[in-house]
Amino acid sequence: TPAPTTTPDGAPVGQTMTVQTPDGEPVNMRRGPGLGYSNVTRVPNGEKVTVIGSEGQGAHVYYNKLYGYIKYSYLR
Repeated sequence: TPAPTTTPDGAPVGQTMTVQTPDGEPVNMRRGPGLGYSNVTRVPNGEKVTVIGSEGQGAHVYYNKLYGYIKYSYLR
């Protein structure tokens, strides 16, 4: 896959969305778009991520210099 377009500081260009979970807990950012993938990190509720793509119900995101997937239902 081609590399995403980046800003001068190296961050990818995409849509900024906010993590919003029903219980206010952090959400898992995974290595792939499903529960079978391991966690990259946990993203706190209310944090902003950059959505650079999608696969199924998973948004391919960039957060804190890391890439991973978060389920779209946790993003606003």
